[in-house]
Amino acid sequence: LTSASLVSDFVCDNKIAENLRGTLQHYNLHYNVALVSVKDFCAPNPANIQHQGRDELVAIGCCFEYGILMAARGQHTEMLGRLDCKLLRYSTCKITKAGIGGPLVDFDGKFLGMNFCGMDLYGISSHLISSHLIIRNLHGKEKAGGAT
Repeated sequence: LTSASLVSDFVCDNKIAENLRGTLQHYNLHYNVALVSVKDFCAPNPANIQHQGRDELVAIGCCFEYGILMAARGQHTEMLGRLDCKLLRYSTCKITKAGIGGPLVDFDGKFLGMNFCGMDLYGISSHLISSHLIIRNLHGKEKAGGAT
């Protein structure tokens, strides 16, 4: 599961890049979500996507140049961001572009959502898509564009 921005064509961001290795299982450009399977890869510990409220969060990202995992600690916040979308949630995790498309987990490792974009204009909150919205989208209950 990742941000559709990471698999979209650099010239035309409404198209998926053709030179990627893996299989695009599902995407929704409206929500900027893509589900990609990679040949011969099996996660040893599948993500737990059952939501249980926790205050402390960790946003995980990957530095593409070096392949290093990075993490930013934060909390849920009710602050509004610069994007006018009621479906987005917010955290105080300070992420860079490396965190976009990465998972947001609690301290028990439970998947809570996907980092959508970096810090707001004031450096206070990061945007995220909740696991509930992602699950609904993957089950085809959210039909706002993309393929299923």
